[in-house]
Amino acid sequence: MSALIFPVPEACCGGRGPGHARGAACASAAPPRIRPRILPIFLPFAGCPTRCVFCAQDVQTGQHGGVHSLARTLAQAEARLEHEARLLEAAAASGDRQPRDHPAPATGRGAPARYASPSPLEIAFYGGTFTLLPEAERAECLKLAARWRQRGVVCRVRCSTRPDAVTARGLATLRAAGMDCVELGVQSFDDA
Repeated sequence: MSALIFPVPEACCGGRGPGHARGAACASAAPPRIRPRILPIFLPFAGCPTRCVFCAQDVQTGQHGGVHSLARTLAQAEARLEHEARLLEAAAASGDRQPRDHPAPATGRGAPARYASPSPLEIAFYGGTFTLLPEAERAECLKLAARWRQRGVVCRVRCSTRPDAVTARGLATLRAAGMDCVELGVQSFDDA
């Protein structure tokens, strides 16, 4: 079970791209908002104070954590984001502004008339307890997201955490650092 904390208005992929004020709506002439594709960045057990009986991030991701796990994971994310940037550049060079989520116009033979550009990306830090990561590791994740948001490849950033690892001050800090959404994974409804 999960819940969302401070979801961003759905106007234009969070309304946080270059030149957009927080929560600003898109211009009416803009095409309909396209739901961003999610790029999950798994940080298995990172920041987790315990190992929940139902959690099998190592089995699900093939990653087992460890000292160099975060650096390796962020390097893999960089490579994927670089690939996405090249796709966006190719689409811009061809003059195509149609998102991949919508079908491209067909030619007489039923093939797409041109390459459809990719829809925006939302980075999602999953698999650990993001708010309990050491500050330096959390900062590295947020720097990666900010760098790719600046380049226009990423439009939103989210993370998952547990309810007992959330404070008002921590949420304000994440918000100021560019986090758009915090998902809560509820481990138990037992207060004890």
